[in-house]
Amino acid sequence: GALRGAPCLFARRFWPELAALSGDVGGRGVLRRHAADAAAIAATGHELRDLDTPEQWTAFAPDVGPR
Repeated sequence: GALRGAPCLFARRFWPELAALSGDVGGRGVLRRHAADAAAIAATGHELRDLDTPEQWTAFAPDVGPR
């Protein structure tokens, strides 16, 4: 089976539901409620890194090299 996790991309139609979340709960509940709308994308390596802040991106960027 597929392993679900970060990063997770949500279509714009889910943004109001995500914006209504409080605390550090993430979008897991939204994803669970709309599981039929989800699609798994095969990925390995750097694309699986969870970057939530500019500081995390700055620390990560040297790992992926120039663009």
